[in-house]
Amino acid sequence: MLPLTILWLWLVKSSICLDYSDYPADYSPDICENSNAYDFIVAGAGSGGSTLASRLSEEASWTVLLLEKGQDPPPLSETPILWASLLKSDVDYKYVSQPDEFLFKGLEGNVSSIPRGKLSGGCSSVNVAVYLRGHRKDYDTWEKLGCDGWNYDSIKKYFLKSEDYRGYSPEIYEHHKGGPLTVSAYESPDPAVEVFSEGFAEMGLPRVTDLNGPVSVGYGSADSTTRDGKRCSTYKAFISITKPRKNFHFARGVTVLRVVFDETLKRAIGVEVLAPSGKKCVIRATKEVILSLGAIGSPQILMLSGIGPKKHLKKMKIPLVANLPVGRNWQDHPCYVGLVFTDRKNRLPDQIKAESLQLIKDTYALYQNGIATMGMTKLMAFINTKNDGTSYPDIQLMTMRISYQTMWSTVNKRHKLYNMFGLSEETASFFTDLNNQSDSIFIILILSESKSTGYMELNSADPLDYPKIYPNFLRHEDDFQSLLNGVRFVEKFAQTEALKKYGFEFEFIDYQACRKFEKGSDEYWRCAFEQLLSGFYHPGGTNKMGAESDPTTVLNPRMKVKNIENLRVVDASAMAKLVSVNPNAAVIMMAEKAADMIKEDHCVVCINFIRRTLRRFFIGF
Repeated sequence: MLPLTILWLWLVKSSICLDYSDYPADYSPDICENSNAYDFIVAGAGSGGSTLASRLSEEASWTVLLLEKGQDPPPLSETPILWASLLKSDVDYKYVSQPDEFLFKGLEGNVSSIPRGKLSGGCSSVNVAVYLRGHRKDYDTWEKLGCDGWNYDSIKKYFLKSEDYRGYSPEIYEHHKGGPLTVSAYESPDPAVEVFSEGFAEMGLPRVTDLNGPVSVGYGSADSTTRDGKRCSTYKAFISITKPRKNFHFARGVTVLRVVFDETLKRAIGVEVLAPSGKKCVIRATKEVILSLGAIGSPQILMLSGIGPKKHLKKMKIPLVANLPVGRNWQDHPCYVGLVFTDRKNRLPDQIKAESLQLIKDTYALYQNGIATMGMTKLMAFINTKNDGTSYPDIQLMTMRISYQTMWSTVNKRHKLYNMFGLSEETASFFTDLNNQSDSIFIILILSESKSTGYMELNSADPLDYPKIYPNFLRHEDDFQSLLNGVRFVEKFAQTEALKKYGFEFEFIDYQACRKFEKGSDEYWRCAFEQLLSGFYHPGGTNKMGAESDPTTVLNPRMKVKNIENLRVVDASAMAKLVSVNPNAAVIMMAEKAADMIKEDHCVVCINFIRRTLRRFFIGF
């Protein structure tokens, strides 16, 4: 029998080959070789940019240029369950935070990893492909913060517009068939899914048939952005359909350096780029420049272009164009990855090995048969630990299994928990010891709504220099209390009859720094958070959208940069407040709505109505 590590690596290497012949040709060789101007330039082909550029190019009279720094996704990206193998690779920007005096003590370099997709499709090409829209309160809160027209009832249609739903929810009225983005149910052969489900039920949580339905608190199986078992990124969903369009160009490997303005410094007229050839040039936009470079990239380009906090830009010696709080309002979902279960007791090593091997084979067989799977990660729970009388969750629990003796079975030869969460080798060794005895099942504790906010700023005026990021997690005591309440829930969960019957054991991690505290005490858990708390790859809010009169906002409710004409931002940075779940679906929704707003602003509806009227008149005449 093959060792488990060899089998796992074989599964990685046997991922399907990709054929990109059905996608638009790469326009980058010609990017600086002609003087063409485009109606719209969209910078960034991630979740927002791919969706937006595709929708804008539906209008045949408009010319659209989409720019992307990365290249097409590698074959490995097609298999969602292998997502972690893409982290710390060439398709990851590999951003990190600045060191924190209170946190990240068990992470390498005392910094928090912030993975971002550096490829077509952006993070939708490297994430766990979970499709969660969020809760009604998320969007109703946006409207209360000055984002007129962004309440849940107003934006729900844009979730539906994208969807080609192939799931099993009986609440089909919440979904739509026929859109570009395929949404499928995740499946799993993992017996722990049912065991943990029984445990959640014992804890009083209701089973939620559709996590995108109206019920907010409970446990259930996630839907996913997958098609026939393979990843359905926004690149696959939205860009593949643009190939026949003569009005659409897509340039890969192009770095956006700054936004270019007219002589008044009040109107965007293009972007300066660095082509793959090494040549710099300015590309003109006659209608709008739209930044969709993400929660880090978009604020960085705005600041490099002179739009940002006046004091900071002066320090960077960048001429001021508009004094706006760009880079402020950093939000992410803090998470703790140290809650781990094993089933190693009362079982022989050969039995553990055989069962783990079979589960790997059964899981991968689903993918080979066109069924989407993320293994046990399909199961998640949302809980309200505050007892505040609302049905709005403050904690998300995501499950994850790492197979027996596979912590080091990675493409880059680094520890899995380093690749995923940036653990130092010393800290990771605790988890390796457990994994060398049996499979490891994690409950990742995620804070859905953080009251603490951070910020980012430029490190220099060099566009190729990464910015400085200060997440400022747990600066509000309520955030610590919510996480602690979440831990207490998991401790009680570990004592349910379902988990005891199956033999799952909750394992305390023996952090050297925390040995002076009693295991399980409030002090122990505060110390544990100081070691392993990190962001959960969900940054947003750094170009806050809201009322024009609000001094904390960068964008108005139509996603236009305040005080500047013809410049918008359409990505997670525009969120007034980070949604309480994985934000990919929300960003796609935002791009769908932005496309309609742009068409309204440029009177496409009016023009098309006039065209249809004239056509009928002359045909009738």
